[in-house]
Amino acid sequence: MGPFKICHWQVISNPSFQHSSIPIFQFQPREVVRNDMAASMRLMRFGGKKAPYYRIVVSDRRAARSGKFIEQVGTYDPKKDPVEVRFKEEKAREWLRKGAQPTPTVRQLLIRSGISKKPAEGKTE
Repeated sequence: MGPFKICHWQVISNPSFQHSSIPIFQFQPREVVRNDMAASMRLMRFGGKKAPYYRIVVSDRRAARSGKFIEQVGTYDPKKDPVEVRFKEEKAREWLRKGAQPTPTVRQLLIRSGISKKPAEGKTE
């Protein structure tokens, strides 16, 4: 699915009556680009106040941050020294092949753990 139009109502002043307080509503189309894949790989926060612990999950893009998820593919503990990142490699690769879009943070974690390559590395000239 490519770009599609979302229409919003916009309030403008009434041009036919200069001193009118009655607003006119005008339909304004706007182009919005959406990705085809509905699943995303993202962090799901756990832990207490100032002690975050994250699960790396595959979830529907429309679900809440810590809401329903499809499958857990790893964990991320930023408080440990050094930072601890664990992935179920087979499941993570499977979801990437299916087209799940990782968030920027998860993308960096995938690159650091060696599961995914940087976009520039994949291109050969």
